[in-house]
Amino acid sequence: MMSLVLGAGLTVIQAANISSKAPSWSCAYVAERLPRALALRGDDAASAEHTRDARARLGLSDAVLTRASSLALARSMSATRLVMIRCLDQNSTTTVEAQAFDTESPFSGSLIRLSEPLSSLPALVDELARQLGSAAAGTGSGQVFAPPSPKALVRAGQALGLANAVERARGLRQALAEDPASIDLRLSLVETLIAARDFTAAIEVAGVNPQRTAVAAPLRRLLRFQAAAALLEVGRYAEARDALEELRRERETAAVLNNLGVARFRLRDADASGAFERASFFVDHRQGDVSFNRSLALIFENKAELALPALDAALRSDPSDVRSRLLRVWAQSILGRDAERQEEWDRLVARAASFSALGTPDLGRRLERIFFSERSP
Repeated sequence: MMSLVLGAGLTVIQAANISSKAPSWSCAYVAERLPRALALRGDDAASAEHTRDARARLGLSDAVLTRASSLALARSMSATRLVMIRCLDQNSTTTVEAQAFDTESPFSGSLIRLSEPLSSLPALVDELARQLGSAAAGTGSGQVFAPPSPKALVRAGQALGLANAVERARGLRQALAEDPASIDLRLSLVETLIAARDFTAAIEVAGVNPQRTAVAAPLRRLLRFQAAAALLEVGRYAEARDALEELRRERETAAVLNNLGVARFRLRDADASGAFERASFFVDHRQGDVSFNRSLALIFENKAELALPALDAALRSDPSDVRSRLLRVWAQSILGRDAERQEEWDRLVARAASFSALGTPDLGRRLERIFFSERSP
């Protein structure tokens, strides 16, 4: 039996119901809870919301995907492991089948099959995480991750199956009202509000801290990180900086440093690029975005010369990257290299005519790339 030990990488969950009865929401909840359950065991996993976004970018439906299309989805997210899940509901029981696949090799894990009453679905997911977790993980397996109340679970499951983020958020609010102490539901609502771009509501929901039950530190940190990212989106930069500094003091990650750099840049910190530079030393599949943010900061710190090598590398990798090309135009403009600037400008406008009004370096343009998830160090 081949066991996939891929805890150092990123796992993507692809879940689909195969129940004949409708509506069936078990898989929607499995896909939502499993990444958090894996995180408590030390394994990185993309959230259900991030996976949903990736499917939309690739034009993939929410219907059952083939292994090939699921692997393409996982690779587009820079994942090292795909977990394909099938759920079958019969009467009051749900059966979940899961199998892990290495995204870059033919290796696969053995099939896992678990059955529980639908009311015990959270416990089933937690057991699934235990069996899927890497051999080196498991140190967080005893941390508190209480299931939602039965009534809240049903409301949440029904909401999570909805395609529209605004409608999902409405249903998740009702579920959270049934069980305000559930960190599971609170995280789901915050992530859905962010997907719906209702950042103010996301900040408010994340800021509520019911004291009825303890919350595992990784999940509490996830909530704080997402609230800080939402603060950036609504322009509350000083609050975001303070929240991110607190997270940085606890543990530095590329995502925390990247977002801290965004806050400092918007607060006109003279060395905001330093946070992005430090972020570049951490393993994270979004280093291209970190590099872009650093180049943007360097240009407005009057260090445009230092930004050019990274921008050149980005354009060699992807000549269609019009935002990096725009930064290169700005860098050449600030350096007074009129001929080079004009050549680059012509290339940019030829590729993206909508950028024709952006020729002058403009600090008011919010081009920064904000992260809404962390990677484990």
